Amino acid sequence: MSEICTECLEGRLEPRSGEGRMFTYRRGSRYELPADFDVPTCSVCGAMFFDESLREAAKALLRPTYLADQRTHLTFLVETIREKAGVSNRDVERACGVTPTYLSHLLKGRKEASEPLMGLLEAFAIYPAEVHRRLQRESAHDTASVRMAVHAEEDIVWHEPVHVWSPAPEYDFDFDPANDVRAA
Repeated sequence: MSEICTECLEGRLEPRSGEGRMFTYRRGSRYELPADFDVPTCSVCGAMFFDESLREAAKALLRPTYLADQRTHLTFLVETIREKAGVSNRDVERACGVTPTYLSHLLKGRKEASEPLMGLLEAFAIYPAEVHRRLQRESAHDTASVRMAVHAEEDIVWHEPVHVWSPAPEYDFDFDPANDVRAA
């Protein structure tokens, strides 16, 4: 191998194994690589270099751990949403725009959730009123909606309603509930 490190421009890349080496599986998810997993590593700065095949091999080894962690996190998020918003799993699925079985597959650790879906569930857990707003918008536009199924490589089917354009809501950032004349 013996290539020069592109990080420090001093060391040489040599296959190394050992404990304590971290790998980013997905954004925000770092896991320790198995001690016997060789990775080209700089002899001076310790930077690790992954080509596509090595990255895929590391992901294959770490996938069960990631799916278990994702399952725990998603279960917490969905339970939080259901408790705070007072909705069912089906309502959560509808608000997210996913098929009825997709959320079940995620909660059982069979599939990986997309980053946008994870972000949406995290937002719903923080702002449960958004679940109701999405459900109301969906039911109000059901007759004017067109459902499109987009099949991804893992047979994930997303449903995205297509709505007639409407202006964005206006927000009053200087709103003071104590001086609200609309409540009178």
